[in-house]
Amino acid sequence: MSAPATDMARFMRAHLGDGSVDGERILEPGTLDRMHAVHEERHPAVTGWRFGFMEDPRVDVEAFGHGGATLHETTEFLLVPDHELGIFVTYNVRSGEANPGDVVEEFLDLYGLHAPDGTEDVPTEAEAGERAETVSGEYAGHAMPDHGPAQLLGLLGRLTLTTEGDGRLVSNSPMGPDREWVEVGPYVYEEVGGPDVLAAEANDGQVAAVHLSSATPDTFAPVTGPDRFPVVAVALGLPLAAFALSLIAWAGVGVGRAWRRRRTVQERGEQSGQPTGVRAARLAAAGLSIAGVAFAGLFATGFVAGGGDLAFITEPLPLRLAYLAPYVVAILALATVAGAGYAWRHRAWSRPVRVHQTALAVLGLAFTWQLGTHGFLGL
Repeated sequence: MSAPATDMARFMRAHLGDGSVDGERILEPGTLDRMHAVHEERHPAVTGWRFGFMEDPRVDVEAFGHGGATLHETTEFLLVPDHELGIFVTYNVRSGEANPGDVVEEFLDLYGLHAPDGTEDVPTEAEAGERAETVSGEYAGHAMPDHGPAQLLGLLGRLTLTTEGDGRLVSNSPMGPDREWVEVGPYVYEEVGGPDVLAAEANDGQVAAVHLSSATPDTFAPVTGPDRFPVVAVALGLPLAAFALSLIAWAGVGVGRAWRRRRTVQERGEQSGQPTGVRAARLAAAGLSIAGVAFAGLFATGFVAGGGDLAFITEPLPLRLAYLAPYVVAILALATVAGAGYAWRHRAWSRPVRVHQTALAVLGLAFTWQLGTHGFLGL
């Protein structure tokens, strides 16, 4: 729904009343009842979905609303029927400095409607530590993109839960602050110093899903094996580090040789009259390293310049260029593999140089696989 603030005011008045505004019926009473009824209950301890509305955990009475945003504006509205209160805030910009939620928070403070913060002194049972160990792990939300480069947002939105063995949980995410949770019921946790609630669905010592009151549209499922964030981070970071270090090393060797004015087979690993295959193998490895580092630099620049997650919509020039780099990386990775095979077969260069070429080939293939897995190769 897209509407000006005056129409939103009438919309909220209709929901806070009987569906009529100034004598004009906007919504039938049956429609109001249907929209205000709970449509989906993820877990009894956390907020659920109404028809088009999300329950709000910040309020100590029944409250529901919705947020919205485009490239150039952001909004939030909240209905508190018991207090006949409706709040609608909109900004014609989208930035961290213009957050409608901050204004809503001020109104909740003004009316004294904030839900009490979670306690820090809830006694823990003997089994609480065991349950916390069961819940500990990494979880991925299902409400994130599952195809194309934008699926990286799902990786950045991962939720990791850990415990120190005392029954409490600590949650952290690459896109949010660390938070502490204390158990108030079996597999139900309140945020320490905040209004949020976390609940886990567990059966026979296995967690099927985790829910947060503050993330009404989402359900978090366990992540295992090679899809875990640390594994992916290493699989992407290790090749990039190798590419960058190789470029630095090659540059240093080149400068040193130019300064010393001598070229030997032992130092250079090649001769001025080297076979074409040897030259091509070295160029493929150098090109792979340049393309990999260029992809990382262009993607990071485009992501920041485009405003984070908005970059996947606005697609600034650096990001569009970054989208082309994976195809170059894939081609050069295969060429580097061929070059490594050629070097071993013909005993080109010294053994350490051949090992280096082979390592770059393997890392290039691993890097290409990760790029394809995360939607950069259209696979």
